[in-house]
Amino acid sequence: MALRFLGADGSGGSTSDAMRALEYALSFGVRISSNSWGGPETSDALRAVVQRAGEVGHLFVTAAGNGGSDVGDGSYFPCAYQKVGALCVAATTQTDQLASFSNYATEYVEIAAPGVDIISTFLESGYKSQFGTSMAVPFVSGAAALAASSFDLDGAVLRRLLIDSARSVPALEGKVGGAGRLDVRNLVLQAESHYLFWLEVSGQHAAQMSATIPANGSLSVWLRVGAESAAHGSHEASVHVAWANGTENVPVVYTYQGWPELQQQPELLEWPQVPVNATVDLSLNVTNLGNGTGRLRVKHLAFPFLNHGAENVTVAPGRSAQLRIGCAPNATGTFAGQAVLQSNSGLDPWSSVQADALEFGTVLNVSLLCTSAAPPYLEMEPFTGAAEVISATQLRAFDSVVHAEWEPLLPPGEVEAELVLPEANNSFGCAPYTSEVGGVALVRRGGCYFLLKAQMAQAAGALGVLLYDNQGPTTTPMLAMPKGGDVPDIPMFMVTQALGEDLAVRLPRVVLRWAPVRVYTSRPPTAPPASVEISISNLGSASLTWEGQPRLSFGASQDSFYTPSVSSSGFSWAELPEGSEIGLFPELNVDDGKFLYTLPFSFSFYGQMFDEVWVCSNGFLAFDAAESGAVRFALPFQRNPQQPNGIVAPFAWDLVCGTCTISAGESTDTGGCAIVQFTDMSFFDKGSIHNAGSDLVSFEVRLCREAWFAIWGVGP
Repeated sequence: MALRFLGADGSGGSTSDAMRALEYALSFGVRISSNSWGGPETSDALRAVVQRAGEVGHLFVTAAGNGGSDVGDGSYFPCAYQKVGALCVAATTQTDQLASFSNYATEYVEIAAPGVDIISTFLESGYKSQFGTSMAVPFVSGAAALAASSFDLDGAVLRRLLIDSARSVPALEGKVGGAGRLDVRNLVLQAESHYLFWLEVSGQHAAQMSATIPANGSLSVWLRVGAESAAHGSHEASVHVAWANGTENVPVVYTYQGWPELQQQPELLEWPQVPVNATVDLSLNVTNLGNGTGRLRVKHLAFPFLNHGAENVTVAPGRSAQLRIGCAPNATGTFAGQAVLQSNSGLDPWSSVQADALEFGTVLNVSLLCTSAAPPYLEMEPFTGAAEVISATQLRAFDSVVHAEWEPLLPPGEVEAELVLPEANNSFGCAPYTSEVGGVALVRRGGCYFLLKAQMAQAAGALGVLLYDNQGPTTTPMLAMPKGGDVPDIPMFMVTQALGEDLAVRLPRVVLRWAPVRVYTSRPPTAPPASVEISISNLGSASLTWEGQPRLSFGASQDSFYTPSVSSSGFSWAELPEGSEIGLFPELNVDDGKFLYTLPFSFSFYGQMFDEVWVCSNGFLAFDAAESGAVRFALPFQRNPQQPNGIVAPFAWDLVCGTCTISAGESTDTGGCAIVQFTDMSFFDKGSIHNAGSDLVSFEVRLCREAWFAIWGVGP
């Protein structure tokens, strides 16, 4: 894995971030890290992390630095953390000389590797020739990874093998401890020897050694074969012997019969709090300390414990396996049991591989203790939304419920009834029902407006409507109500697609409750904010975690709810196609006239979709027919405090279309907007003909597909 805590140019970074990166790698069991960074500042905390890494078998490879200096005084870090496990690397040239820029110190720098003219990957999928001890470090860490990939070696062993297998270079004498330059081939040979085969003379062992035998003398060289964690089976190798006048290969075939030795951890699995009707799994770790393949199985578990895939488990020598055991109580209380693991552990190599070995091997016992509790249940007061009836005293509220826009207009209330599906060919609930509902109608989203679904259900005698989404996840903030039509007398809520499909199968009893919390305040900060208390309780005995997020209607934020976003730029009329003029107004030559203009697309205005808009001779647009005859307001004006009044008033004054021109159409140069242009509008003047004064003003309104509108204009 790549973990970066330095800047993009390789500079900057902090010691704390370096520690976090190493801790992150250790949390995933990473055994080797390549650290091409360092500096003159020490840190006890970083030293402790490097030390802990070594203690858990991690190899920390780091750079000696590029100062060309002797750092034997321990002035370069983390190179100086050699005593707690860091392996510090110097850089060499193509001729095995110490690179002029490389730091050195026999006390801390223990190995060298090539670090001059190294072709390395670079930015934008390229390659570049680089130099530095930062180039040498990856050679060492990469060689260590190569050895570790084939042999089960921990960091301490890898560190020793890297140093022992390094090729002795005279130019590194007095500069690098052991004067060794990385030798990958010798490392692999030594790693292999450490794992299975090695030569031993006078207590010293290595994969390759040379010796001088005096005339008429002899030397005993032992070939040691095997390893503590070697798997049973046959292994082949050869010993190559060379002398001045010839060579000889001695073949070796070694057959290893392994003994499995299994050990489980922990000896007690304890579930402190499992909700009733829930399942919680815990892990049981079984390690094979022997050198034969281990096998085991979990015998039948008594209620409420479950065996999740631990029927026949194989554990290689030196490896571990995790068994999953679950607790699934259906009532509260404390349950105790035993997990009995039959195994082939402790059997001799022959017996351990027989088909019935699990009947005769060591039996491992694990104690089980599970405490169950009533599941967490959130109750909020006052609660509005939809919930399933669990019992006479308990409800389970549905998550992510979307409310209808007309809900605040209904008197507070509550209904409890069975869910009822409409006919199969009317699953959207957009057509009249053929029979009385008498409960809460469960319908799918789509096919028609939300308002029509509610009206159809109400006509069939439904007490409410539960709608489920046709996509996941639900993104609609509110069930908007289009223009026109009567406000339904029944509530509607929408739930997620997954929940709705589940409810359609079960059709349980549900509760719909609508009791909006109202709080009144003036615009902050001129008035202090108002507040209302909402009580949240946990009626279960298991712990409950919850979070809340306030939402405003119409997709508004707190700031935009009070203050619209306004921007201005140079005025430029939109180009309208020929024939866009509305001829009604000059013919009437009166104010308070209106014309219903069909929009070229559906326009979203504060959460409602409109296909038409009233164009009024008083100089404004009205989405609400009730407001289309308005003349002049004391702004801001809202007839209904729960929603906008549906008016776009570009010029907040009573205007008259005397000699004006009013045009409407879709513009081709504004990115798909419907344009309404008011040209030469007159200010209302009772002393003028048709109340049209001599001062004129012109402006246009743009209603765009992306649900935004703009106002442009020029005045006297």
